[in-house]
Amino acid sequence: MTVSGSGLQDSGIDRALQVALEAELDQEITSGELWPGEREQFPEPIPPGEANRPWQMPIRAPRGPTAAPPIGAVLGAAVRGQAPPPPPSATSDTDSPRPIKAVPSYSDEAYEAACKAEIAKKPRKKRYLTWRSDRVGIVMIHGIGPQLAGQTLLDWTRPIIEALRDAPEGDRRLDVPPASARNVTDPVAKSNIDFSGETFPVLQVRVPRLNGVAQGDPRGRERTWVFTEAWWASEVRAPTLPTMISWLGEQGGVGRIVQGIQENSLGAGLGAIIGRISLQPIVSVITSFVLLLFFLLLGIAKIIPFGPLRDAVVLRLAASFLTDWFGGARTLLLDAGQSANVRHRLLMTIKALRAYGCRDVVIIAHSGGTMASLTTLTDPAFANLRVQKLITIGEALNLGWRLNDENPDDPPPTPPTGDRMAADLGKIQPELQWRDFWATHDPAPAGRPQLPRTFEHTDFPRFTAERVYNRMSILEDHGGYWDNDEHFVIPLIREIDVPTGDRTASRFYGDREESYLRSRRKERVSLLALWRRALLSLPLVGILAAATVSSPGFVPTAGGFALRLFGLIPGNELVAGVGDAVVSFFKGLSLENMPLIPSFLQVPSLFDPLYTLGTWALEAILIVLLLFALLPGRVDRLWANAERGARPRFLLLVLDFAVGIGVFVMVVTGFVMLSSEQRAAILNGISLGPVIALIAFGVLAGVVGWAGPKARSRLRKSQAKPTLAQTIGRNAGIALSALALGAILIGLLVVVVGVVLVLIDGSTPEHLAIEQFVIGSIAILFAFSLIGRLGTWRWTVWDVRERRMLRRAPLKEPPRLWPYFVGTVLSVIVFAAMSVVALGAPGSSWLGIELATWLVLIGVGIVLVVLFSLAKDIVDNDIAVDTGRDPGGGGEPSIVTSKQPPPAPSSRS
Repeated sequence: MTVSGSGLQDSGIDRALQVALEAELDQEITSGELWPGEREQFPEPIPPGEANRPWQMPIRAPRGPTAAPPIGAVLGAAVRGQAPPPPPSATSDTDSPRPIKAVPSYSDEAYEAACKAEIAKKPRKKRYLTWRSDRVGIVMIHGIGPQLAGQTLLDWTRPIIEALRDAPEGDRRLDVPPASARNVTDPVAKSNIDFSGETFPVLQVRVPRLNGVAQGDPRGRERTWVFTEAWWASEVRAPTLPTMISWLGEQGGVGRIVQGIQENSLGAGLGAIIGRISLQPIVSVITSFVLLLFFLLLGIAKIIPFGPLRDAVVLRLAASFLTDWFGGARTLLLDAGQSANVRHRLLMTIKALRAYGCRDVVIIAHSGGTMASLTTLTDPAFANLRVQKLITIGEALNLGWRLNDENPDDPPPTPPTGDRMAADLGKIQPELQWRDFWATHDPAPAGRPQLPRTFEHTDFPRFTAERVYNRMSILEDHGGYWDNDEHFVIPLIREIDVPTGDRTASRFYGDREESYLRSRRKERVSLLALWRRALLSLPLVGILAAATVSSPGFVPTAGGFALRLFGLIPGNELVAGVGDAVVSFFKGLSLENMPLIPSFLQVPSLFDPLYTLGTWALEAILIVLLLFALLPGRVDRLWANAERGARPRFLLLVLDFAVGIGVFVMVVTGFVMLSSEQRAAILNGISLGPVIALIAFGVLAGVVGWAGPKARSRLRKSQAKPTLAQTIGRNAGIALSALALGAILIGLLVVVVGVVLVLIDGSTPEHLAIEQFVIGSIAILFAFSLIGRLGTWRWTVWDVRERRMLRRAPLKEPPRLWPYFVGTVLSVIVFAAMSVVALGAPGSSWLGIELATWLVLIGVGIVLVVLFSLAKDIVDNDIAVDTGRDPGGGGEPSIVTSKQPPPAPSSRS
């Protein structure tokens, strides 16, 4: 029984595991149980946690929408100069923390003597294994995907090491030996990682003791955290591409995933109910068709002797994502042999840490690794396995429960009895502490865990979930936990420091500091979310103004410029020729005198109705995007802190409305100020077709949503001992459902064809103008996305600097003058660009400045922001290198300058 297939190498844990196994300690090193005498002489160092942080929710608590104070209350408080009534979720960050409970006191000398006496009573073979109270084992288990050996261990421990290195700057009671030739500030003690997976990877980190605590308090002793990883990527083989296409498409995998995401995004209101019952079958049909089309293209690419198509990078990357990356989820859920291999890998990792003397073991699992952790901890083959704490981030448990759910119309998602994902973790692991961290926009968990009905033992505070604000982005939140010190990394090191209880008794920071840090994080993320919203709403409103009030605006000019750039690309003639051939094909298709075709469908050419349908679809898409852009995001709620007062929330609320509804009101006002002839011309050009199409789609979704669950329930009931009538009815129901979903798919394909015709046809002046406007709109949205990336880059630099400052001074206000200045300059540039889009017709001027001059000024402004930002970053980094301190992003000395002792322990929580 070895850890690695190639045998034992130069690894201390490998050797310790082998010796422990030879000493017949297999059960002990699996469970971590103490011998009878040790149970009396090895006191629990941490009392049971009873802290109920308001931002920490019981996993089984009912899910519901977060209440928010009315806008009128925020405005009224701002006028009176008072703090507005904060929502319940925000009161957490300012509540008075609970004091730390007294820790059992014992003498180190007495403990060591008792351990020696107990060891002498053991059989000779079992005297080898001695639990070391100064060691805590941490297993890091990665998610799905072809991870490299050692990658998870290094990537995840790096932010932990940074936090441990900076923590003494914020609390002088953390005893770090003064720097000298023999004493270093680097907390890493040892490391053994060969990046081949041949040996057991180990990284040991020193944890400083805390001065000023009572004798016998475990925080007054140095500890060692022994990190390792359960690298299971090499233990599985990816499923085939046809298998993944069938699982994600026709078997409803993607539909159930989208269902979970929309439930988390829409909350528990009417919108969530409509989305849950209507979108899943439609998404499944679309996904099945797209995946089959992709599989067909991949097959054609292999047989056609055309190099660029055969070696298409996009096709290969998509195939790799489906099999090598997302295929891991199916392997863990449905491939019994390979999933057992993964569970054995995790078991051996835990055994190795036990053999190293780590009585307390903590598992940190991400994404698909949470499924491997759950099934390992509940595996009947490992009945003696015990772990003290499970920490999940971006968990895929919700996804696993949903994908294995036998009845998706009956929440919460619950796999059938006997499924490994349905085992009751709370019952099988009665001592386990589970801490879950889920990001607001992480699509994998899609909210905090929704435990299946098979889970009965989930009492608070053993199982808790905490909402994390990473970047509030569905594309970035899943991998953004380790860049989030305030909401994840600092709470994580506090949880590791207390492996058998609540982090209230940790030596690091405290609830008061953590509360303050959470507030600063939410403030930064709210500004990032507001920036993204502005970069979506402002160009859309500008395009709307250019299409109506200030027609033609700058949009056709941008479209013509984009078409000219396309003409400079080598081989554009081939693409243009294909487009002309497609247009000619549909113009030549006629349904006149066709049998079995109704008379109202017998058109002389299919091109005209398809083109009209395409324009309606594009206008409908614009309407939907405008609705999302105009609705306020209410990011002001993330500033609901008593110490801030109402003014910051009021300013954020004004900006939130200004970038959406405010600019839209300006467009409407401009429309009212037009002459009656101009307004009449605009109204005559507006078609009700897109509105009718949206209403029709909504009605269709509602009908599908109403009939779908009823039909599925009836079909499920008819499976058990069906009569002849039930069999006929079931087959008829399946046929009708297939026809309905097929009709939806055909309708969507027709719409896509119509949109493509609008984009490629410029055969007439009218069609050319529409083509230029559509392509110009796409080009403008792309240009604004580039400006958005510039702002995101500056936000990231600000985020890194402020996180470092707050780690070193967790209760001190960080300087924000420079980030606010850069954000203001970029906002002015964006508003100027939006004005150009709306008012920049050829030959026009604004505030006495011509269009070309405005474009030059905007470009110069962007270049200056980049140059000055880079120059300041260089200067700041030079200062930081010279002094060993971070300048704080504002050109000031480090904020950690006070030599005064920190507050008394009673002020920390």
